Amino acid sequence: MKTPTDMADVRTGPVARTLDKALAAAQRCFVRFGLEKTTMEDIASEAGLSRATIYRYFNSKIEIAEEIGLRGVAAINATVVSQIAPITGPVARLVEAIATSIEFVTQNVYLRGLLTGEMRPVMQGLRKHSQGIDELTRARYEPLLFAAIEAGELPADLAVDEVIDWIMLVEVALITRDTPDAFGAEGLRAYLSRYVIHGLAAR
Repeated sequence: MKTPTDMADVRTGPVARTLDKALAAAQRCFVRFGLEKTTMEDIASEAGLSRATIYRYFNSKIEIAEEIGLRGVAAINATVVSQIAPITGPVARLVEAIATSIEFVTQNVYLRGLLTGEMRPVMQGLRKHSQGIDELTRARYEPLLFAAIEAGELPADLAVDEVIDWIMLVEVALITRDTPDAFGAEGLRAYLSRYVIHGLAAR
């Protein structure tokens, strides 16, 4: 993404509104036409903006797709923070964080598409960013894992980086299965507690 000189404008001013409009339009186009068939002209038309305006902030549709993905992952983190707030037990908070992440992506056509089919190259692009999807995911789980370790609910010698990688693999497997919502809300949390968390605690 091209960086405007005044980042405050990007966050709060008219530039932010233009970017939000462009990204929302692009997401609709990607879902409607697919990444490969969507053009920058499609995005501009959908957003009611000129091509020049789109190119002012983005070099390509891949760059736009990556920005949408990054914002989506940030939204997951914010949702997780809200969902785990009333929960006190460290392991229970971890279970809720994983379940909430899975449910958020499963219900979001665009984010789920990042894990399947032609949108997978966008995921690969995200992982090249210094503040990309892996970093945002680690920020979601590291404090929860350390809290569970400190409380004695998980082993003290747990390799946190490896566990986060494993959690990400579990999430992808459950999100991309043919029936991602087969467990139901309570069933998903019971499954995660029984097989994912119990496996960590018992090692």
